[in-house]
Amino acid sequence: MVHWDDKGQTLIVPAEQGGIIMRCGEKCFYVKIDKNNRTETLPVYARTTAEARKTVRRELGKQTSILSVRERK
Repeated sequence: MVHWDDKGQTLIVPAEQGGIIMRCGEKCFYVKIDKNNRTETLPVYARTTAEARKTVRRELGKQTSILSVRERK
């Protein structure tokens, strides 16, 4: 789970508190999805763009419309 502070900075929550566990080689990808006729951008930690897509579909359902996947620079 990723939280944002008031300055737009990413805050990583410890795993014990429901946070994420980074694996070796993971990067942050921004996945843009179409949800209820609105576009949303989600930060997803994965090793590849394909893995980021799989993660979103696993969490939100197979019918999720993914518009783009971009690596965070």
